Amino acid sequence: MMFYPNVNKDMRYWSVICSTNPSVTGINNADAQVETLNKKKEYSFVDKNEEKYFVEFCRDVWRKTKEIYIDDFNAIDDSKISLIKYFPTKKRVKEIDVLRHSTQSSFNIFDFLISDKVLKIFLEFNLPEFNIIPAKVTGFTIQYYLIGFSIIPYSKIDFEKSIFRNDISGSIITFHNYDEYKNHNTICVSAKKIILIKRYNYDVLRTPVGLFFSESLITKMKENNVVGFEIENVFLDNCYDSD
Repeated sequence: MMFYPNVNKDMRYWSVICSTNPSVTGINNADAQVETLNKKKEYSFVDKNEEKYFVEFCRDVWRKTKEIYIDDFNAIDDSKISLIKYFPTKKRVKEIDVLRHSTQSSFNIFDFLISDKVLKIFLEFNLPEFNIIPAKVTGFTIQYYLIGFSIIPYSKIDFEKSIFRNDISGSIITFHNYDEYKNHNTICVSAKKIILIKRYNYDVLRTPVGLFFSESLITKMKENNVVGFEIENVFLDNCYDSD
């Protein structure tokens, strides 16, 4: 990690992704390690009613008839979806704490699968609202959960102070506002430093440009030997000062 001496440690956050290291994941690319299936003998839902509810909920979020923003969050009804069953995408997928998933019709509103160990660590920290569904991976013994954190909208990012990079040329890019960012070809643009215009007192902050964990949470995960996360050199400053 880089060190930012002028930022309080409690307000320093780093981008977190699922590991892409083959020695960790068991596969040679960044594809999903587990997936849902809709086959007669490999069916991921308890029944058709649970599948229908899940698909409709995710579709409503995608259509924006329901929101999962941090200040306007719609929780999934856990009485209507009790379990999702996943299947390894390859035989060599390793049973680790964090798994990249491919969940049909989920519209990317969930982040990843986490083990029971990771969930217990999360619950020791300040979390924003999130959706969580018990999950099982065929052939694995670990209890997993599909989790999706509420999102900080683009409107809460200070684009003038944030820093982005062209992934091809390596050049630094800045934007004056969200409209300028939106109208730019961002396919090969990644965030390097994100500044928020509002402070959030949580240890997990999900933005449209990445998921960020506080340094305290990252340290706790390392102390507990959590396997499956990678920390990227992308910094988020949650040190908003209204003055």
